[in-house]
Amino acid sequence: MDYIGTTGKDALFIVSPYVMEGPETRMQFNYLERVIQEAGYPVLDFNRHIEEIGIDFAEDFYDYGSHVNALGEAKCTEFLKNYLTEHYDLPDRRGESGYESWDAAWQLYRTEQAEAEARCRQDIADENWAPEVAE
Repeated sequence: MDYIGTTGKDALFIVSPYVMEGPETRMQFNYLERVIQEAGYPVLDFNRHIEEIGIDFAEDFYDYGSHVNALGEAKCTEFLKNYLTEHYDLPDRRGESGYESWDAAWQLYRTEQAEAEARCRQDIADENWAPEVAE
């Protein structure tokens, strides 16, 4: 965090949705959040916005159980997009000269995301999950 302060840049610290096992885990995240905020940086803890994001624990964590899968990731990406749009003045570079690789990356993401979501839905329908979670 000291380095960020020397750059003159803004920083946003993000905590992705995570299944927190036991009160100690939440206490650790709370401590880190406090340290970051006391240093003057914002923290966006997705775990504090579960309902707003629309997280469904039965589907969006359906694989290894502690982090979101492609279904949950899509919801989190949309939430982050809305948060950034609301709190920051970020230029939209879509279609601009010099940003063609960004446009190509976005198209690749959309294709691969759709495939990953379809696999997740099929795994849920087939009740196919990670063996180590099932045991």
